[in-house]
Amino acid sequence: MNNIINMKISAIFLYLLLTLSLSSCSNISDSFSPEAKVYYGPIIRTSKKFYPLEVNKSISLDASSSSHSDKTVTNLSFLWTLTSAPIGFKLDNKSTWQSQNAVTTFRANIGGEYKFKLTVSDPKSNSISSIITLNTIEQLPTVSFLAIGDMGKGSEQQYRVAKAMKNYCASQNCDFVMGLGDNIYAAGVSSVSDKQFVTKFENPYKDISIPFYMVLGNHDNSGLFDGDGSFNFRGNLQVLYSRQKNRPSEKWQMPARYYQVQFPEVNQVENKLLDIYGLDSTPLTSLHDPSSEFNLQKVSKKQGEWFKSKVDPSLSHWKIAFSHHPYLSNGEHGNAGKYDKADLANGGYVIKRVAGVYFKEFLETYVCGEVDLFLSGHDHTLQDLKTTNQCGKTEFIVSGAAASTTTLEKNRNPSNWQSDELGFFHILVKANSIIIKGINVHEDGTFIIKHQRILTK
Repeated sequence: MNNIINMKISAIFLYLLLTLSLSSCSNISDSFSPEAKVYYGPIIRTSKKFYPLEVNKSISLDASSSSHSDKTVTNLSFLWTLTSAPIGFKLDNKSTWQSQNAVTTFRANIGGEYKFKLTVSDPKSNSISSIITLNTIEQLPTVSFLAIGDMGKGSEQQYRVAKAMKNYCASQNCDFVMGLGDNIYAAGVSSVSDKQFVTKFENPYKDISIPFYMVLGNHDNSGLFDGDGSFNFRGNLQVLYSRQKNRPSEKWQMPARYYQVQFPEVNQVENKLLDIYGLDSTPLTSLHDPSSEFNLQKVSKKQGEWFKSKVDPSLSHWKIAFSHHPYLSNGEHGNAGKYDKADLANGGYVIKRVAGVYFKEFLETYVCGEVDLFLSGHDHTLQDLKTTNQCGKTEFIVSGAAASTTTLEKNRNPSNWQSDELGFFHILVKANSIIIKGINVHEDGTFIIKHQRILTK
């Protein structure tokens, strides 16, 4: 009978431990006390702590709170045994590792999964064992980037913000810039050799030598009139520009209309800190494009299935999506589904489209709750907005003040901070936190950090 009870206790304890394990940290959880009065023997209790276990860093394994069903028995013995480890693991030239202490330390020199068998025994040789699984990760670097939108004007204001970006990154080690659309005002480009690529991108950012990961905005896809978004072939030219061999720099990065980038980018590193997903919002929000390639239903399904195929298997610790059009905004364009105060009651397909009804449905179907942050432009303001019940854990940044500004409303959506002055956001991604900073730019090109918030999980 005692053996059956012990086996059940071990199985349940193992299940609890395994279901609580995390990919980026290791969880050792309290076991439970047996209720059966006939049980006589030790009870395993491990410290209820989260142990972030990185390569070449020591971790403390603590079972000192273990007890005995007979409270008079105090002299328990402990045995930690490493039962499995990643291929290539070695410690002091030994392939096995054991410890006979209630509290012990372990140091992993290679990433992967480690399994320990913990056995607690009493003087009468009664014992109980459990398996504890720890996942080690390669020590992940930080990722630092700026987010700008609605910038491609070639104006004095764009140059002013670019100067502040350069000076800001001089001390912040920026890895890249996230471009949130409306890259070339007012109507996009007419060819891959259009001089506007130089006058409205290469020249303003000539002193910033890091990649710019870009997405398309409605002005980049202009058709009948500026910003109508009805001629998506024009946006394709910006994708093709990123493949040109003879351009002034290789900063402009837009491998497709929607795409994924992982950090760190080194292929042999399995564990990733960050995935970013550039999304194409214009075909879902703007006037009808007569090309069958940009049929709304077709684009929505194809892009949604692509996103799901990338985000579902991702093991990255943080995930960030970005597009031109916002889900939430306190700016003049407003929230998706009600862009530009569209009269939905008296509007059909076209009104719903330009109001962002179909884009809102797309985001809520595929993106909401899947990413930690969603960044956008479109409104020429800076906003750090709070989560909503409709979009799960996802939080929102609007950064469209890289060349001009528009007005804000205060009460449409709860915000952590917002500004109608020129500027940009700085996002610093660490293993356990994302630091969000809002930066305003003065008339002389100097800058001031006006907002900071830390996002954790």
